[in-house]
Amino acid sequence: MNPVLQRQLRRLGIDVENPPADPEVWASFLERVEHAYEKSARARSRLERSLDMTSQEIQQLHAELETRARSVERTENHYRNLFVNSPIAMWEEDFTEVAAFLGALKENGVRDLRYYLDHNPEDLDHAISLITVQDANHAASELFEAGGRESLIGNLDPEDITNTETFMEQFLAVWRGDSKLDMELEMVTLEGKPLDGILSWRVPTMGSQLDLTRVLVAIADITERKAAETRMAELARSKDEFLAAISHELRTPLTTVYGVAESLQEQYVDMSDEERRELLHLLAVESRDLAHLIEDLLVASRADIGKVVVRRMPVDLQAEVATVLEPIELEQGIVLDAAIEGWATADPLRFRQILRNLITNAIRYGGEIIRVESKANLEGSFIYVWDNGSGIPEESREAIFEPYQRAHDRVGLPTSVGLGLTISRQLARLMGGDLTYDHISDWSVFTLRLPLHIDIGEVA
Repeated sequence: MNPVLQRQLRRLGIDVENPPADPEVWASFLERVEHAYEKSARARSRLERSLDMTSQEIQQLHAELETRARSVERTENHYRNLFVNSPIAMWEEDFTEVAAFLGALKENGVRDLRYYLDHNPEDLDHAISLITVQDANHAASELFEAGGRESLIGNLDPEDITNTETFMEQFLAVWRGDSKLDMELEMVTLEGKPLDGILSWRVPTMGSQLDLTRVLVAIADITERKAAETRMAELARSKDEFLAAISHELRTPLTTVYGVAESLQEQYVDMSDEERRELLHLLAVESRDLAHLIEDLLVASRADIGKVVVRRMPVDLQAEVATVLEPIELEQGIVLDAAIEGWATADPLRFRQILRNLITNAIRYGGEIIRVESKANLEGSFIYVWDNGSGIPEESREAIFEPYQRAHDRVGLPTSVGLGLTISRQLARLMGGDLTYDHISDWSVFTLRLPLHIDIGEVA
């Protein structure tokens, strides 16, 4: 008999060698067999139900895990997409080796990290070399002119770093256990181009622990903003100088006008006719200079708000130039001559204002010989104001047309307001022309171009 069956029969109280002859014993035996089968059936049923429930739970758990996996994948893809295509330059960096290095310094007794790294620059370079760039986006490559994201990935090379202070602050943040850092920085690109930026350094957290394996670094380019701030500071300083200069230039003729008028009022009877003529002439000259200065200021203020109005009409250049030159008094030793002809389309008042500014500029800052010439062709009517002075430095030749700028000062002359050339170019362009400067064969020349006036009757 099968040994397994023998063991089962013995458990049920049956001796296979001496089977019972009493029917009641067999009935009891069969009843126990029935109970055993029922118990086994119930156990198998419970096991099947349990297995079925477990299978359903596993399937449900599997479905949830798949859903979460897809969600995580979408989140990761979304993050990658935002990271890679962000317009802000971004890096993902691993600082774990840096943290280990700084921890070793602490264990060795370093208490002031900045002092230590300042006096051990080789350790600062070593710490920089421990930073691993794991990823960088397109904006980072463009910002640093790297030629591709891949070239930025890997351990940093201290020899490529021009501003170690930025990394000093990051190491101090790791040293303190900070999770964020914001600071302005100055650096250069890989091509050597200066760059100003705002650095944002962030460490993600896992529970209460900082995750230094994926430090996010972003740099916003503020080079243009810093340049604008510098320009605004320069403009503010220039305007301060302008206010000082205008105060001086207004005060000088006003003082003369007041003094001459007071002398004429108080001493008129005692003066000779020659003395009266001289004082009246001086009064007229100073008043005229004052009127010209005020006119320049008015034009400048209107230009700032786009309210300058110019007329366009035929202008006889020879007559208008003569009108400007007639009242001008030259300094001793300065020679001024003019050879003008032709017509232009312009505003006579504004043309005279431009020419007066150019000649005044030449007298103030030019050489001993000043020459005014004209030429006309299909491109327009041209007025040239030449002088044999030292000229304007090449780097300042456009700046002289900006408000409140002067290329040089001459000792003994009143400080220029610094608006004449700016106004002159603005007026020239409003009349459809332009004003430029050049230095040719030891001669400075301002060239005023105006639209050519053509008499249709003469052409016909």
